[in-house]
Amino acid sequence: MDYTIQGNHTNAGRFKVSRSRAKKSSVGRVLSFNDAEQLQVWQETNNGSCNILRGTDGTIFAPYMRPQHGLWSYSAQLCRSLTPKLVGSTKYNQLPAKRYELSFGSASTEDDLNCYCTDYPIDCPADGTMDLVRCSGTPLIASLPHFYGADEYLLEQVEGLAPTAAKHASILIFEQLSGSVLSVHNRLQFSLKVAPVKDVPLMSQLRAVAMPLFWIEESLQLDEKITQLLHKKIFAVLNANNLFRWLAIGLGSLGCALGALFLHLTRSDVKRVGVSLPE
Repeated sequence: MDYTIQGNHTNAGRFKVSRSRAKKSSVGRVLSFNDAEQLQVWQETNNGSCNILRGTDGTIFAPYMRPQHGLWSYSAQLCRSLTPKLVGSTKYNQLPAKRYELSFGSASTEDDLNCYCTDYPIDCPADGTMDLVRCSGTPLIASLPHFYGADEYLLEQVEGLAPTAAKHASILIFEQLSGSVLSVHNRLQFSLKVAPVKDVPLMSQLRAVAMPLFWIEESLQLDEKITQLLHKKIFAVLNANNLFRWLAIGLGSLGCALGALFLHLTRSDVKRVGVSLPE
């Protein structure tokens, strides 16, 4: 069962994306979702842009991506566009790549995330979490598993939580020249917002707590055969181009040097002729 959209829907919605034959940087970019070019979910704030559709649907990225552009993708489950944060460079099967990690940020302190508050600044989700009530109509909170990277007080509310990066971080290994995802561990936890209900005696003494229900993981790792093919198609060609470029520069410099030497020798062989002017 999909708790986020109150039903077992295999079809998340209708995406319209850009083929962008002329501009490669826009390939796969989401143009509309369910025939709407912008969401009508989140509250509008002065700095917020939570209703804007950014990036792709997460299945494709444009080639030649620069880190400062971000790897934006739209998640229909969360009614939100997300981009993981670049944490450094790495290698995957000898391919140079970039390592990204997902964070939900802080809706209460980051100006561009204020619009994810239920009622800013009075009612905002805890750091590292996302309130899904506006998205799904259900009292659910999205976060990384075991509240990894979230506010510390969430860990104190429930026993048995032990967040670690190896098990609970959402990690993406990305090759930017080809726009290829080499490895991904997409992890997401759903928790129930529990609160006391004064009119129901049995529930009047409940503590306000985010109770973890379950977490899911989607993972993909390209095998060595495919990464070797990528290396051959991309970096072997780049290395050959670099070799030819430096060879051309070297030959050009040698040609200039030989030309200068020839000119110098030619001038040295010119005989000086004396000219007598009449008195």
